[in-house]
Amino acid sequence: MDKAEIVKDAGAVLVDAGKGLLSFVNLKAAVSLAAYEQWKNRREAKALQKMIALLEERLEDVEGFFSDTWYQSEPGQVFAEKVIVSALDGQMAEKQEFFVNALIRGVQQKEIEDDEKLKFIDMLRQLSKLSLAVLAEMHKTLKVGGQINSQNVSVKLANEKGWNPLVIEAAIAEMRSIGLFSSNMFWIKNNDGWRLDRYFTEGTVGYTEFSARFIEFIKDPR
Repeated sequence: MDKAEIVKDAGAVLVDAGKGLLSFVNLKAAVSLAAYEQWKNRREAKALQKMIALLEERLEDVEGFFSDTWYQSEPGQVFAEKVIVSALDGQMAEKQEFFVNALIRGVQQKEIEDDEKLKFIDMLRQLSKLSLAVLAEMHKTLKVGGQINSQNVSVKLANEKGWNPLVIEAAIAEMRSIGLFSSNMFWIKNNDGWRLDRYFTEGTVGYTEFSARFIEFIKDPR
């Protein structure tokens, strides 16, 4: 919408509303709405351009990649729509590259159940970018089944990365609050169903297979 259209729309609101304070309020609202729509369209176009660029950096044949049979299935389409909407969400802009990574991993990691992939996207939306950075560093040294000591992790990363240890602790608490870490380490399935094989006492959490799969799912696939 160009300036002429904005003025025209604002003028129409002014005439319809009549004279006085009410007309002034409606005029301001019309101009503000038109300006917002312009800003929103520019932002969305910019986000889309960046998303395409990120895909082209990671894939030799973007169109061919998304012709995969999984993306033609209903679960694949549901997943793709959820990821793309998230990737183009202005509030998620700083994490767009992680959503692009997940969009690619959705096909590459067919062994992961569809429901788990969708859960990963929900968790990615909830976590701050700093929490993802902390998790990436933890992933380098933690073993599946290992206990997570937030104090030790905070001291280590504060010294190595220069991050505020209190912010690191907050990031770990954030990840724990959405279920990324658990006190239940290993589950075994047999003829009688699932049973818990190993766990920590209440209040203590560890790095699970689920934790590791999540960070691998949002990593750069290159």
